[in-house]
Formats: sequence, structure tokens, C-alpha cells
Amino acid sequence: MVRRVIQSKIPWEEYGFVISDEAENGLEALEIIQEQNPDVIITDIKMPYMDGLTLVKEIRKIYPEKTVIILSGYDEFTYAQNAIELGISYYVLKPVNKEDIIELLKKIKVNLDKKIQEATDRQKLKQLYDNMIPDMQEQLMNEIYAGKFKEIIAKAVEYNLPIDKDIYITSIVEIEDHTDKLDTLAVRNIVDNYFKEDKTAITSCFKDQATITFFYKVKMDKEQEEPLFIKNTLKKIEDLYQSIYFYTKINCNIGVSKPIYNFADLNIASKQAINALNYKTYYPEQNVLYIGDFEDDTFISLTTKNVDEAVQNLITIVTTGNSNTIDAAVDSLFSKERSLHPLELKSYFFKILTTIITISSELKIAENENTILENFASASEANTIQKIRIYLKDTLHKLNLELKNKRKQSGIAFIEQAQNLIEANYKSPRFGLDTICDKLHLSNAYFSSTFKKETGTAFVKALTETRIKHAKKLLANKDLKTYEIANLVGFTDSNYFSFCFKKITGISPKMYRKSLEQNE
Repeated sequence: MVRRVIQSKIPWEEYGFVISDEAENGLEALEIIQEQNPDVIITDIKMPYMDGLTLVKEIRKIYPEKTVIILSGYDEFTYAQNAIELGISYYVLKPVNKEDIIELLKKIKVNLDKKIQEATDRQKLKQLYDNMIPDMQEQLMNEIYAGKFKEIIAKAVEYNLPIDKDIYITSIVEIEDHTDKLDTLAVRNIVDNYFKEDKTAITSCFKDQATITFFYKVKMDKEQEEPLFIKNTLKKIEDLYQSIYFYTKINCNIGVSKPIYNFADLNIASKQAINALNYKTYYPEQNVLYIGDFEDDTFISLTTKNVDEAVQNLITIVTTGNSNTIDAAVDSLFSKERSLHPLELKSYFFKILTTIITISSELKIAENENTILENFASASEANTIQKIRIYLKDTLHKLNLELKNKRKQSGIAFIEQAQNLIEANYKSPRFGLDTICDKLHLSNAYFSSTFKKETGTAFVKALTETRIKHAKKLLANKDLKTYEIANLVGFTDSNYFSFCFKKITGISPKMYRKSLEQNE
């Protein structure tokens, strides 16, 4: 009732807000918040299935800075102390009137605008940009990303760079429209502030892109600790992306490397992070791109070997580009090489084919190997640049198509695995997004977006529907109580089970059971 009154009586847009969604209980609210990431959350203390304070505790784990308004009656005022401890932004006593909420909205808007202004004050940023002197530690990190560790190892020790850690992951923030230097600085400013107190990360600006390296010292068991480090790091990067977009509304993407085990190899990690950004073409809905979601260890090692830069660029374009970008890359390559003697050009062409056949062999793309061998034979007879160019384009297009098919099959395979895991684990209340991503060794963001894209249904909804499907079968057993069935299909709260059952089927478990009896 209060929810309906608040929604209908207040002209939200007039004060700079819109209602993005609503929930009837705390558990449903948490799912919506995780999916939509609203700027402001208004919740009652008393709600079914999960009360307001518990909901705020869960929100704080995901979004520590989120603005939260708690509505409470006078008889619940003892909750105020707990609310303060949870960092609840505003505590409003019921009965709530329109004027109080409007005044509160004005205050919240001023505070949010102030935060955004502080993050994007262009005059201040310009002054910072003009006066900024590169920090020595940052210069050293950039030298390491460029592969010059041997030259600066003594200074790396002197300036306390984390050279003695066991695991490293590097991420690179790429602004989609990077022509505005002040945008670059705004993002860099947020990145630096976000990790200012984090003792497990170091930031820099490598080639005009905010770059963060996370590091970890193994305590006991590397096999057990490494997956948790990856998971926590990806969570930090997801939160960073949300902060950048909230404060600046700048569209950006963050590429993330796989774990690297030697500080001297951070140049490999930075290349992997850049390679990950190239996959944005295939996964436009994702803003955090973890290379481990797209390429296995074999492929990563191949694409970061010390091969000729032009060959490396071609490999990157083939793995992430389309027909037009491949043609443009080949044409560009040959325009630079026109001065070569045909025999020299042919030798260069064979060098490229040799690299590609190695990739095809490692990735078990047998069909492409045969194509390349045929082109070896054809190219040996070619005596013009145009013919060699045609053979190279043909080879690269076929490899590109094979990689697309392989990537598609891989995506379908893990969707089938996920569906099998749901069927095998729906009975466990602890089975959820984190669990399934751990089992599949995928990031939460990549799994969630791909699962929904391929199946048309969000993972949480698919899991709930599976639980309800099995509950319907169990309701045919008259000896089982509703709360027993709830427990058997993975619900810890029988009331929440009834809520979900009715939401999906349109009737309560009791009515569904009665309908079964009538049809007997």
C-alpha cells in the first residue's frame, strides 16, 4: 500500500528521478538491484522473506556506496542504530507524507550531483591535466608493460613495486570515444581514487589508457587460492566499471588478462588485456571482457609469442575482426611492402602462413591446415603481389570463419553444461550464480549475458523455473507437505516458495494440488 502511494503521488521526473522497478519482498528486490543497479533504493524495514536491514547488508556487499532510504514505523525506531551501522543514507519514519519524500529527493539529488561534479569538474581536471607530473612508479610500470623489465629491475625494487608476488592480473580501461583528453583524465581520476586504499593493486596510465595490475601472495595452497583471487579481481573490475559509468556516463570497456606468475611477464598480461578488448565486436553487451572467457591457455600463449608485429596484428584481426577488417589489414600490409622484390614478399607471405598453420594445428582446425597447404603450393607459383594478396586473404577468411564456428560451438557447449548443472543441483539452496560460474570457470558477467543471449532467459529465472517444475511433480504426492516440497527443491523459506510458485504458474501450490486432485 505504502509502495503504491509513494509511486503514484510523487512527480519523480520533476525532481530528476524515474522509477526503474519495484519488488514485493526483499529477495525479489535483491535480484532486481543486481540486474538493474539503480542509483537510489527505497525499502521498508518489514518485508517478507528478507527484511530491509538484511537486504541492505546484501546491497552493501555488492554496492558499498549505494544511496539507501529506509522507511520505518515509530515502533521500529530501535532499528535506527543498526541502520546507522549499515551506512543507510536516510532513515524515514512512517507515516510518510508526500512533502517529506520530495524534500528528501531534493537533498539526495544535490548530493548525487555534487559527487558527479567532483568526479567530472572539467576545470579542475584541466588544471590537474596541465600540472600533472608523471610519477616515477608509474613510469616504471609502463616500462614493464612495454617489456623492459631487465633495464629497470633495480629501480623496481627501490620504488617498492610488487615484484615478489605469486599471481598477477592486468586490466586496461578503454574509452570508446577517446578523442577527449579530459574524458581520459576523468576516468583515470576515478580509477586512481577507487584503488587509492587498495594494497593489492597498482594503477598507471599506459599508452593513454588507465591500467591496473592486481597482485596476490599465496598463503598456503595456490590451486585453491588462485580461483578465488580471479573471482575477487573480476568483481572489483565490475564495480569499477559501474563507478566510472555512474559518475561520468562515459562509455568504456575493460579488458582483463589471465593470471601471470612472474612480474617480469606483465608485458604479456597487458597484451592479453588488449586482446580481450578486441572481443567487444563479438560481445557488444559486455563491458568487462576477461580473456579467459574467450581463449584457452594454448591460444593465449600463441597470440603473445614474440612474432613479427605485422603478423601479430594480422592474427589479432583474424581472431576478432570481420571480412572487411581482414581485407583492409592485408591491403595495408601489402601497401607497405610494395618495394619488396617478389621473392622477398613471397618469403614474408610464407612466414605469415607458417604462423597461422601453427595456430590451426594447436586449435585442431584441420580443415584450415589443408587450405593453407594448398595455398603454399599455389603461392609458390605466384609471381605478382596481387596473386599473393588473394591467397593470403583466402587463407585468413577461412581461419576467421573456423574460429567463429569454434567459438559458437564452445558457447553452445557451456550452455548445455549449465543446463545440466541446474538439473543436477537445483535441490541445493546454496546453488546459484557464483557456484555455477566457479564450476564452469567463467566470469559471472560473461556467463550471465551469454546464458540469457543463448536461452532468452536469465540464469536466476531458469533456476527458479526448474525448481518450480520439479515442485509441480512433487505436489502430486499427497503425503508431502508444502514446506517439505519447498525444501526438496532448494527453497529455505516455504512462504517464498509459494510466492515464486504463484508468480510462475499463476496459482498457489495449494490450488495447484487441488486441481490435480480434481483431474484424477
